[in-house]
Amino acid sequence: MKTQSNTDAQRTMQDEAIYWHVLLSSGRATQSDWMAFTRWLEENPERNEAYDFVVSSWEAVSEQEVFTPAPTTNDFGIAYFQTLLHKFSGLMNTRPWALAGGFAAAAMIMVMLAPTIFNQPATYTPEIYATNVGEQRSITLADGSTVVLNTDTKIAVNITQHARSIELQQGQAFFTVQHENNRVFEVMANGLRITDIGTSFDVKAVDTQTQVSVIDGIVEVKPKAADEQASPVRLIAGQQAMHSANDNIKVKSFDLNQATAWQRGNLVFKDDKLSMVVTEINRYFKKPLRLADDDLAEVLFSGVIQMSDQKRTVHDLAALLSLRVIATDDEFILTQNPIEPNQ
Repeated sequence: MKTQSNTDAQRTMQDEAIYWHVLLSSGRATQSDWMAFTRWLEENPERNEAYDFVVSSWEAVSEQEVFTPAPTTNDFGIAYFQTLLHKFSGLMNTRPWALAGGFAAAAMIMVMLAPTIFNQPATYTPEIYATNVGEQRSITLADGSTVVLNTDTKIAVNITQHARSIELQQGQAFFTVQHENNRVFEVMANGLRITDIGTSFDVKAVDTQTQVSVIDGIVEVKPKAADEQASPVRLIAGQQAMHSANDNIKVKSFDLNQATAWQRGNLVFKDDKLSMVVTEINRYFKKPLRLADDDLAEVLFSGVIQMSDQKRTVHDLAALLSLRVIATDDEFILTQNPIEPNQ
């Protein structure tokens, strides 16, 4: 036998399920909304059944009649959804726990929700995630995908009902993507559009250069400024794309271990110029390392450098190249010969 308190609880659950489905179906839901919805489901297992019934009923209504897009004016928008929910409530009442007042509750929810859906501009406020110099951070997105941010990295995340978009504003990030048929996953970096086709990949944006390394699966890369008819470049696991402003995309194979070593606290170099090695190391520490002698810039270096401690990092590099280290309050200096710090 149902008590009044049980009936009230069911009514509240039904109203909340309608609210969430209308909001998430509006195309205006932010990543924060999706996360709040996930928490709402997890707090009570019965909410999953209530929400599933709302979704199935909504789909049944949609199959019975083709609805034109809702007008954007406030009054017309409410009327449109009230008409839809009137039919919707009839189906909801076929379930034992559904309440006769379903339409009234749904209409009230639409009145409360209408200003959010119909009055706001069609823009979203992205979620910003960032790391400081020397910091790394792992993030789980609302869709279940994960992003590992490397040192001095910043991303803007925009996940809606219809799309998943990430802007890598600076630094380096490793993406492990949950594949979805109805929502593409795109990363923008330095004007390069990277479209995931179910995979894990690394993106590095330093200055105007972008590097995309595919660890597993497939991605497609295409400059944003390219002609719409131009075909994207498809990369498979083990392939890496390099792109700079006003330059074509260059594809080559790469060492998977080298590309992901930073996640284990290491940097791996293979016949890389020392100038590039120094530039890469400086991304991880606030106190800069520099070369005292210009001719050192072209020296090639191969080896693994551990990045947890700057002093150790610099001295390990110097030892592997038979160089000397001079430490001042402001910097580390690599040189072939002893020099005075102020020179």
